[in-house]
Amino acid sequence: MRALPTDSSKVGEANWTPRMIEQFRRLRGYDPTPWLPTLTSTLTSTLVGTRDQSGRFLYDFRRTLADLLASEHYGTIAKVAHENALIVYGEALEDHRPMLGDDMTMRKATDIPMAALWTFGRAEGPRQTLIADMKGAASVAHLYGQNLVAAESMTASMAPWAFAPKDLKRFIDLELVTGVNRPVIHTSVHVPVDDKQPGLSLFIFGQYFNRNESWAELAKPWVDYIARSSLLLQQGRNVADVAYFHGEEAPLTGLYGASRWPMRRPPTPMTSSTSMP
Repeated sequence: MRALPTDSSKVGEANWTPRMIEQFRRLRGYDPTPWLPTLTSTLTSTLVGTRDQSGRFLYDFRRTLADLLASEHYGTIAKVAHENALIVYGEALEDHRPMLGDDMTMRKATDIPMAALWTFGRAEGPRQTLIADMKGAASVAHLYGQNLVAAESMTASMAPWAFAPKDLKRFIDLELVTGVNRPVIHTSVHVPVDDKQPGLSLFIFGQYFNRNESWAELAKPWVDYIARSSLLLQQGRNVADVAYFHGEEAPLTGLYGASRWPMRRPPTPMTSSTSMP
């Protein structure tokens, strides 16, 4: 075993820890306790001080959640993996999920930032959250000088043996032109015996990419195409003249997941304060 992958986060909302007050003080530089009533209602705002002061605290609170998710969860996984001589492939949110973390920062500690692309029909096209997820993973690699960008690739649902290389090529090509250069097939399942098919799978999910495929004996050119294209793209380095700040109020999959990329300008974040009266 050489690598540890972390799948996309599906735990739902996470907005408190036993050490939240302590961690907030450490990260933001002031005591959040007097401002906690602002967290008590989502329908009718509970103000502490002025509306502007309450808004600044809520911004600081959201940033603290994002920072802790990145450092205490993803950072801890990377630390333990590296202590055991493993590299980390790291996904973030992938899709519309209720999480306040920054899905670019979530992948900061990974050795190979990772996204996901599921199969899709030609008529409907890919989910835009997945386009945003791939662009986010590629952006992490560009920011931190990495040259590998992975993606959970060709994932299908309730579609066993439904795809041939002719069908799958457009998914891989979309990944390659969106910044991915290391497709990770989901799932090339283990087949320990011949009389149990499709093998060890993930219930209804996955691409049964194994020797039981009807085209398995003809697969070499297709696999060579994926490998060769990936290798060539891994030789380069991203060069960009413009950097775009996407904001800090929501994950990329939230900001850009509802419409074609790029969408409207993201909301301007409020200025954080480290010395709140």
